[in-house]
Amino acid sequence: MIAQTANDPFPWLIFARRLVQSAYILDKYSEPNELVKDVRNVARMCAGMAIECYFKAYFVASGNTLHDGEKQKTFGAHDLPAMAKAVNFSVTPKQERVLYYLSMWVRIKGRFPAPLKPQDMKIHPDDVHTYPYQEHRLVWDETSDDVCMEIIHEAEARIAQKRASLKS
Repeated sequence: MIAQTANDPFPWLIFARRLVQSAYILDKYSEPNELVKDVRNVARMCAGMAIECYFKAYFVASGNTLHDGEKQKTFGAHDLPAMAKAVNFSVTPKQERVLYYLSMWVRIKGRFPAPLKPQDMKIHPDDVHTYPYQEHRLVWDETSDDVCMEIIHEAEARIAQKRASLKS
């Protein structure tokens, strides 16, 4: 039963959509106060977790097996760029950068007040020259939310296309 559910893209899509909706609600309806930053961290964590679910849906919609009846295939510790590569979901450099930061929210910033190790809070290599003295700070600019939604919409479209091609 577990393998059957894990190897069906539809449950992954349901969870991805729930997480996207949660991220939207947390971000959109947060009252302006000192907790807003923390709430937005949780919203981005939900968005990153949604993309993880989309990648798993894409993987199984492509005809792959995610669960063999004994254990589920893993793609790393919430490393979204690595997961995109592992499931063969091509992304642009800008999308990869956003996935990199969403991974940090999933692993740390959305869940815990501090990382286990300082190196867990590294900024993306492309941002090192722009922000050399702010390694502790996640670089999320005004276009990052749009790029995040672009990935989600592309995932929905690609999964629908894969599912249609498997049915025909």
